[in-house]
Amino acid sequence: MFASVEPDLTVLVEEMESLDALDRALPSFWPAAGFMTSSFGWRRNPMGYQWRHHSGVDVGGQIGDPVWAAAAGTVVYAGWNGSYGKAVKIDHGFGVVTLYAHCSQLLVEEGQRVRRGQRIALIGDTGRSTGPHLHFEVRLDNNAVDPLDYLPRRRGWVPPWRSGAGD
Repeated sequence: MFASVEPDLTVLVEEMESLDALDRALPSFWPAAGFMTSSFGWRRNPMGYQWRHHSGVDVGGQIGDPVWAAAAGTVVYAGWNGSYGKAVKIDHGFGVVTLYAHCSQLLVEEGQRVRRGQRIALIGDTGRSTGPHLHFEVRLDNNAVDPLDYLPRRRGWVPPWRSGAGD
């Protein structure tokens, strides 16, 4: 009687572990403490004034403010990335990749595993930028999606140095 239930329980445990891994892969931690200065979607480009699609969100800050990983994953790129300037790209699995751009300093290297909330860079003004800020993208199967669909609302937001998360 119990032998027939055991395989079902094993499948259930495996599915729960898979869902837990997916939850850890989703970018649910704000990558910077500043205010959002530009949202995802169509906007008038501040550098050329024509309408262009903005593939992420911008978070204002001062040069040197910390940038944190929005989810655990593996750094797949850390370096100069054209108009993005100094940038970090993290693969979180399940087709989820995040990009952190315009940084002044990168604190991680390619191949490095990072934790959610870990400090990975410092806000900067590198690449094609109008001032110090973090440009943050979420890509799902290489398609840009709105980061606000994953990030928590800012009300009640607690910086990592107060919550014990991160470095």
